Amino acid sequence: MKILVFADLHEDMEAFEVLKEKSRQVEIILGSGDYSLFGHNLRKILQKINGLGKKCYLIHGNHESVEEMESAIKGFENLEFIHKKQVKHKKHTITGYGGDGFSDFDEEAEQFFSTMHTKGGIILFHGPPFGTLLDDVGYGNVGNESYTKIIEEQKPILVICGHIHENFGKTDKLGETILINPGPEGVILDV
Repeated sequence: MKILVFADLHEDMEAFEVLKEKSRQVEIILGSGDYSLFGHNLRKILQKINGLGKKCYLIHGNHESVEEMESAIKGFENLEFIHKKQVKHKKHTITGYGGDGFSDFDEEAEQFFSTMHTKGGIILFHGPPFGTLLDDVGYGNVGNESYTKIIEEQKPILVICGHIHENFGKTDKLGETILINPGPEGVILDV
């Protein structure tokens, strides 16, 4: 199955046009947050994403709150907000845990994932896991150690994250799990 993954669109209409072109080649789209700039025009950008005509599973970033996403997404038939939820698309489970991006640890995330079965599935985070190429900002790692622990324990096949703009397009691995920060123009993956 071909999927399009992206993060940190931040209302960038040039990047959206690239996403639009790529979306024609995929079955579903996964978004790892920060569609807006601090909630500005959130419903407008979600309307554009909905207009791509593909099922799209979304989490929020640090620029949107849960409440803003829940309100803004109402009525869009192609969009599903999956923060603290797990959905099944064909044979794949997709688990979302959005927001933040700045914390070193997240006990709430650890507690949530302790009730989930994500082995062989896909996880969407906004912030990156600690100790990877996706959280290395040149002077050290700034990711979340809880996310790393979750990945090591749960063993998903794929983790999508964003937040660190300097690392758009970077990939890494934790064990057998592929990690990617696809950036606003997105990346097409075959899973």
